[in-house]
Amino acid sequence: MATLVGLICNFRQELGARSDATHRELMDWLSNHRHNELRDMIAQTHHLQTEIDSLLRADHARILAEVDRANRVLLDVLGRLDEFKSLVQNSGAQRLVSDQAIDILRQVFESGYGGVAIVRTTSEPRVRQTRDSAIVCFRYGEYGPSINLRESLFAEDDIQTLASLGFLHLETSGNGLRWFKITRSGGDMLQSVNKT
Repeated sequence: MATLVGLICNFRQELGARSDATHRELMDWLSNHRHNELRDMIAQTHHLQTEIDSLLRADHARILAEVDRANRVLLDVLGRLDEFKSLVQNSGAQRLVSDQAIDILRQVFESGYGGVAIVRTTSEPRVRQTRDSAIVCFRYGEYGPSINLRESLFAEDDIQTLASLGFLHLETSGNGLRWFKITRSGGDMLQSVNKT
């Protein structure tokens, strides 16, 4: 899929400002560039043709921004795998997800609570912390253990980053508490990172 998306971006770039291209023109372009396997896959999948037509009509700048964001996430994950770590580090790529963010995700996953909440200790006496706020594991009205943080100053930013990348999903409890539930993508990413 990554190859197909990259080729669609290349095709769109060659078209310039034109936004009326269809999957048929892409298939001709793929043939001319000797990507016959991808062309055949598109030809055999009607839903893929429809999605490609939609993607070709979308704003090119927005698509490129989303592809860039996906590439940064992929580089971040690859940079944590032993086989790719030095390659990514030597490429000069910046980390999108901090080590603490991965650690927060790991603690939530291992706690069995499935979520994390940022609670203000002054308004929630059941949470014992010395700071004004605490990051705790949470599931539907039940507080779990506090998250161990290396850099508490950046904890909320790390949680927001995980949410913006789809690794956590914002939920609201019955009493209005906002909390972040781990997503399947978050679990999958954590499993990839845990293989190192």
